[in-house]
Amino acid sequence: VSKFEEGRGLWAAGGSVLIKGGVFLNNYIVAAGVPDESGACYKVTKDSPGAFPIVFQDSLFISGPLSKEFFTVYDAGIHVVNSRWVVPTGTTNKFSIAKPKPAFGGNGNPVYMEKTGPLTKFDGDS
Repeated sequence: VSKFEEGRGLWAAGGSVLIKGGVFLNNYIVAAGVPDESGACYKVTKDSPGAFPIVFQDSLFISGPLSKEFFTVYDAGIHVVNSRWVVPTGTTNKFSIAKPKPAFGGNGNPVYMEKTGPLTKFDGDS
């Protein structure tokens, strides 16, 4: 994979990010982030947990031949709610939904998935 193919949907260093209705296709990595010291425990929405400054809501994640993982577990927590993913044929067999960054020492927040999973109908879906 060349540096030009290592596209990230979101790399955040601080702040609070809410993405609603996003569609991410064949990204090398969809999201990873580092919180800032002053806002690391903020809640992005009233329903999201604290210390998860990146929120994807009602989004769709589709892997492809360039995809490495959807979410890199780093320092900033990622909250994924009411979202779905698709892993079609052609995705590398080394692909992961979420994977810790090699330098991640376990002193951060994980990916928190709520009402999220593979593209199928869940109980309560209309």
